[in-house]
Amino acid sequence: IVSEVKITETKETKKPMLKATLTIREDVEQQGQKRKLFDNIVIQDNMMWKVQQIAKAVQLPEGEDIETHQDFAVAIQYKTVRIKVGQRTYNGEIQNEIKAWMESKVDGDGGFSGGNTDGGQIDISDDDLPF
Repeated sequence: IVSEVKITETKETKKPMLKATLTIREDVEQQGQKRKLFDNIVIQDNMMWKVQQIAKAVQLPEGEDIETHQDFAVAIQYKTVRIKVGQRTYNGEIQNEIKAWMESKVDGDGGFSGGNTDGGQIDISDDDLPF
């Protein structure tokens, strides 16, 4: 599940970037349930292959009107995907990295639907608070 997408920019070149957090579903029998994986999606011409791969993985309809990287972030959040995970060594540590985004083979949303994806306010009454 694409459980969170933050809009930011790269440190050095200040290019727009999406920081995606993916959560391995616990409602599907698989290794690593509830584990989180991270992927940075830099929005630039030579990375459009990755944007297209993600769009296909989340099954965005052909011709979907995605005008900005903010629109893309909203469109992919809370979508189910399947990922291929590899490992790399970074600063002497072995880390997992997402090698490929693919369409999910399992239906359902893993309990992540209904989130506020438009960045707007959420109304919470005092009765909803535990204190």
